[in-house]
Amino acid sequence: MRGGSSQSDDAADVARRATRALGRVRELDVSAQKLSTIAQHVESAAAAAAVAGSHIAAHQQRARRKLIKKLEKLELESVVIDSSKAGGWAIVRRGWTAVWVSKLRQRIATRAQQLEDAVEHASGVYFPRRIHAVRVAVKKLRYAVEAAEQTGVWAPPRLLRDLRRIQATLGDLHDAEVIADSLNELVPDALEGERAVLRDVLRGEVDRNHAEYLERRERLGKIVAACRGFAGPPRGSTTLRTGGLIAASALVVVPAGVALLRNGVGGGF
Repeated sequence: MRGGSSQSDDAADVARRATRALGRVRELDVSAQKLSTIAQHVESAAAAAAVAGSHIAAHQQRARRKLIKKLEKLELESVVIDSSKAGGWAIVRRGWTAVWVSKLRQRIATRAQQLEDAVEHASGVYFPRRIHAVRVAVKKLRYAVEAAEQTGVWAPPRLLRDLRRIQATLGDLHDAEVIADSLNELVPDALEGERAVLRDVLRGEVDRNHAEYLERRERLGKIVAACRGFAGPPRGSTTLRTGGLIAASALVVVPAGVALLRNGVGGGF
């Protein structure tokens, strides 16, 4: 039998592949729901939204079939069961050690730094890729803080609530952006007028969500500061970095758990 580290590495790899497969299906499901809502409430874009929705529905079926086949190949259950026998998972039975807590604090500090950097780079002007990077950074920090909360290491309920809200706002923005960018492929030129209306509706949603994000950007600065306070000074340093943002201001739960326990304690999530 391979060592615990190798088995937990395998489990983390399986979790990453499962997450990617689930992400594609989730994106299509959200797009279909958004288009259905527009079709019901915006008469001048109803036909274009319905046509776009029908194309996405076809993609949904194919993506779901691929997802099922991929999950079957990944054999998630067997990986988790096998890994539970490995040294890398023994910490679950022993309880949370000081080393594990230290590594979790380091991970939260790293994720907070990444979020600060992403927010600074995004500035106040809308750049799709930069805002997407903020969304990813918010999500990763949220996962790290959730691990601390669920294991009783740290319990910041308001902080987590706000991270989830900001992630949802940026998720809605991203979803609208993706559909708007795909309309030329989803809606034929015969419906060019309605397609333009539908694009305007989606762009309006992007603008509203971006404005909401900007209103909450200062809160992200406070979240980063709170995470640094929990994490404590970096190794080899007696001071915390200040400046930038701070100065200016569930289908599958395997991925988080598996990544959390990678290499015994602090693997990537």
